[in-house]
Amino acid sequence: SNRLPPVTVVAKSVNMFWDGIFHLFTLIVVIIGMILLWKLLYRKNIDRSGRLLAGGLVFGWGLFNLVEGIIDHQILKIHNVREITGNPEMWNIGFLAISVLMLLLGYWLMKRRSAARQTGQADACFPI
Repeated sequence: SNRLPPVTVVAKSVNMFWDGIFHLFTLIVVIIGMILLWKLLYRKNIDRSGRLLAGGLVFGWGLFNLVEGIIDHQILKIHNVREITGNPEMWNIGFLAISVLMLLLGYWLMKRRSAARQTGQADACFPI
């Protein structure tokens, strides 16, 4: 394994450094996604539903948290959601559970948007 047991300040610092590298990578992905989204706004055939945007954001946030929680907290054990507690694993599991709920909520919002659009009641967040 490439991780250091988080028993010293130096080991925790190294682990947090690599956690920061992971977050930097995800920030770059988010920036690229925002640029692509901005470019899409100029197209005429794009559905600009607020529910679609909100659902996509919540879904993406939940997906990120789920991946980060599984990789950093469960597999690599770089850190816990809450370090100073009697049961840090409970916090890690709770974090994953909330992430799954966010995925489900985001999916529901996007599907609800599709149903509203089919009935002609989609809310246009960005008027054309």
